[in-house]
This record gives sequence, C-alpha cells and structure tokens, in this order.
Amino acid sequence: MQEEKIKVSVIMPVYNSGKYLKTAVDSILNQSLKEIELILVDDGSTDGSSEKCDEYAKRDRRVRVLHQKNGGICAARNAAIAIAKGEYIGFSDHDDETVQGAYEKAYAFAKKYDVDMLKYGHSEKMTRGRDVIKNRIFKFEKTIYTSEESGLHYLEMLKDMAMDCVWDGLFRKSFLDENNLRLDTSFKSGGEDIDFCGRVILHKPKIGLMSDVFYNHIIRVGFSTSSKFNPRNVNLAMTFPSRLNSYISSFNANNIYNSDKLLYAFTITRRCIGPVLYNTTMPGCDWSKDKIIGLLMNIRHNESIAPCFYHASKLSMLKHYPKYGLVYTAFLYKWYGLCLRLYRMRKK
Repeated sequence: MQEEKIKVSVIMPVYNSGKYLKTAVDSILNQSLKEIELILVDDGSTDGSSEKCDEYAKRDRRVRVLHQKNGGICAARNAAIAIAKGEYIGFSDHDDETVQGAYEKAYAFAKKYDVDMLKYGHSEKMTRGRDVIKNRIFKFEKTIYTSEESGLHYLEMLKDMAMDCVWDGLFRKSFLDENNLRLDTSFKSGGEDIDFCGRVILHKPKIGLMSDVFYNHIIRVGFSTSSKFNPRNVNLAMTFPSRLNSYISSFNANNIYNSDKLLYAFTITRRCIGPVLYNTTMPGCDWSKDKIIGLLMNIRHNESIAPCFYHASKLSMLKHYPKYGLVYTAFLYKWYGLCLRLYRMRKK
C-alpha cells in the first residue's frame, strides 16, 4: 500500500488477548474505509496471540506487526505511533469492537472541519461471564472547538467522558509529532489515556465532537485490569488535581475554575475523592479505615486544589450531581467516615 493513501492508522496493543482478538481485529479490517493500516503490537504474549498477529499480517497486507518484550500498553502504543503512516491515528484495545463504518465517517468529519483531535461516542458494557452487569452509552452533541477554545471547555468534555480514552476518536499524526506527544510509560495500571488527552489539550488542538457512537468497550470482570484493585490507581487519583492544573495551564486554569465553581467541584470530587474511595473499597484491598480516612485528610490539604472547590453550592451539587453531591457535602463537613460508608453501600 502506498504511504500517501493511508488515511487512518489503527493501533492495537496485544497481550494474551485469547479468544477476543478476532472480534477486535475483524471489526477494523471489515471497515468501509479501506485506506487504513492496522498496527498490531504484540507486547510479549505467551498464549498464542503473537502467532495470531502474524497470521493476520499474512492474510491482509494492511496489517503490520511489531513484536516486543512486555513493556505495557503505553510503550506498545508509542512504538506504533512512531511507524504509523496514516494522516490520522486511531486506537483499539485487543478485546473491544469498532462499529462498522466508523472510520469512514470519522475521517470525513475530521477532514471537513480540519481538526487535530476528534472524539465520538462509545458504549461501555461490564460483564461477568455471560451476564451483563452494566451497560452505558456516552455520546456528545456535534461541536467544533478552535485551538483557543479547546482548553476552556476541557472540564465540560471531561464531565461528558470525552477525554477519558484514546480509542474513542482520531488524532492527527502530524500534530502528535510536532508537539512530541506520546503516552507516558510511567503509567502502569490505568490513567494513561486521560493523561495523554490532557497533554494534547495543553498544546491547544482544534477539536471536533461527533454525536455518533462508534466504539464498543467491554469491561470483563476478571479479565480487564480495570476491574482489579491496584494501589497505583489510588495514587493517580491523589495526584489528579496537580495534573489537571498542568493540562489547562495554557488557558489560565484559575479563571476556568472560578467561572464555574460547581463544575470544578464536581470534577475534583469525581476524579480525585471518588476514585480514592472507589478503589479502596474494591475486593482485594485490605487497607484499614484509618488509612483511607488519612488519604481523605491529605486531599483536604492538597495545595493543588483551587480554593473555589470549597465554595461551590452544596445544594446545587446535590441537585445536579446527586451521588457526588452527597460525597462532596460529607467531605466539606469532614465526615470522612460517611464518605467511606457511602461507597461501601454503593458496592453492595
């Protein structure tokens, strides 16, 4: 395939994907947009997935395979970004599914509005065996943000789950290269996608949001790493306020926070306080109540949290964001034990 004809490079890290790889790969190779390449990065698989990747490359010239020692999803994606030939880059996990027609429509939208970063809707299904535990759909109103507007609306996009993942959109390859944007390999257990999207925002991209739902994300309890307790995820939550400040530092963060105290309070509650409570109440966590309350007290003294966080209306939080409003109110009154009980009740 001639290099100039590749419109989208799809990057898929592969690690012991088992029976799920076929669905993920076929959903991309069967796309109506044919000017694509699929880069499979075998990250040291030991279950036969490595050989399956090579088989796909033999059957379809659009498939390229990289084999490397196990280095994690960030290293795998970065290796593929470096060799990608497409005008835009898309991502897929090895156990998910891309909706048919997604890349043709997404690429046309990206070209029409000349965006650096495009996001579209996705479904999120949590399963245990054959049982569906939860099924949610996240979608957006069609919107175009200029490079000077994108950071100003970051909190809104974060609220709507448009900045959490990389597999729900396209990124202009030249924009990533020009700004030396790659995934941070220090992230080992999640959070790398939010960080990457946040650092993209730092460089003032032109952003497009599509209303279409183009990606099916499946969380398989017992298989997906996001369903397992990991203390690193608690640390990620604790450091979120400082990282948030850096993501929108090109847009005067304090002005953004003060212009919508409610949205900022919701963001910190949902992205910092909530994940600490959520992760420490997961099965497998043996941390004591005192230790968890100590973490909440540390958040209280986190200087990276803007003062306006404490001045949002509690009534408005309870009205607009009921679940997080309860946690926010309890946190403000230093009822840390109640915060913990709320999340334990939620798990039950």
